[in-house]
Amino acid sequence: MKNTAIDCSKADSMMMAEPSSSMQAPKPSGDVDKDFAHTMMVHTSAMMAMMKAEVACGKDAKTRASAQRLLDQATENTAELQTLFGGGG
Repeated sequence: MKNTAIDCSKADSMMMAEPSSSMQAPKPSGDVDKDFAHTMMVHTSAMMAMMKAEVACGKDAKTRASAQRLLDQATENTAELQTLFGGGG
């Protein structure tokens, strides 16, 4: 599965980039369940970007297949958290 929206010339540097400030956890709201869900969705979003880059740009078929399986699972996990907590924030 190729994703034409991903610039494969930048995929490698994206994988090795420092976590962005957008990955920082929000200030606690006092609701540990919603804070957990929101924080997990923020971190999963960053991981999913890397998985999508691997699926679209990776050269090794086994690694691409592994990334696709992880992406599928992460998508399910995010959907579950969104269902439980209305988007986490």
